[in-house]
Amino acid sequence: MSVYVDHLLPCLPNKNWHWNHSAHLFADTVAELHTFAARLGLKRIWFQDEGFLPHYDLTTNKHGKAVTLGAVLLTREKATMPTITQNQADAANRVVQQRGVIPHWSRAWAMPTLATFDCRPIKSFVLKYLMHSILSVDPFARNQALATLRNDMDPSTTAEHHMPAVDFLDMLVKQGVTADLVLFDPPYSPRQIKECYNGIGIRATQGHTQGVRCKRERELVARMQNIGGIVLSFGWNSTGMGKGLGYELIEGLLVNHGGAHNDTICTAERKVSARMVRDKRSS
Repeated sequence: MSVYVDHLLPCLPNKNWHWNHSAHLFADTVAELHTFAARLGLKRIWFQDEGFLPHYDLTTNKHGKAVTLGAVLLTREKATMPTITQNQADAANRVVQQRGVIPHWSRAWAMPTLATFDCRPIKSFVLKYLMHSILSVDPFARNQALATLRNDMDPSTTAEHHMPAVDFLDMLVKQGVTADLVLFDPPYSPRQIKECYNGIGIRATQGHTQGVRCKRERELVARMQNIGGIVLSFGWNSTGMGKGLGYELIEGLLVNHGGAHNDTICTAERKVSARMVRDKRSS
């Protein structure tokens, strides 16, 4: 049996968390987790078991001390298939499926930004979920470095992969990658799709611009996630993943940009069923 920590990730301080980075401490068993946490000086009331992975949050100092005391530091790639988490995930998310949620909606105002995640309320929305993630995927990352695995079709961006999003997601599915969090921020309109293709020297066709709903990409995202996985979607509508792919809405954020600008609609959805995904695979 072992105790594990993942890598530190940036986060925005709030009334319950006063630091700029966070990581997770988790273990083969909850009993071993509590024992190790006590050695670190963590209080039992800080234990979190309301998600897919029972854990303690760690500050930068506690993270370093945990590694010194023998906690195994997981790389993001190794964390894709941790046998220690799946049984815990199944148990936790049976409760999630039974109780359901009433989605919480909020509204904020911010100036429009060229990159979605540079908008402060949207970045706060993302980091709130990212700080509890082990492996995250962003198929439309552009120059954002928030997710673990990042892709953007434009080769001039800083993303690790430069493929059409559908090909990138299909590659991850075939590799057996399991993402607990997906950031889904595609172009919002046919015009934006056309600009993306034209920007890399490819003439956008009607077939490209008709893909604004990203149906195939969303199906691949659903196949990449276990029960309890989270998808954050961004756009000019709140369609998101939807019940048809086995997701329930847990939170929404409307960001008003003033004047004649469209609001940016941000949704957080949790996977609660794999039935529809299995049906699509078998069809």
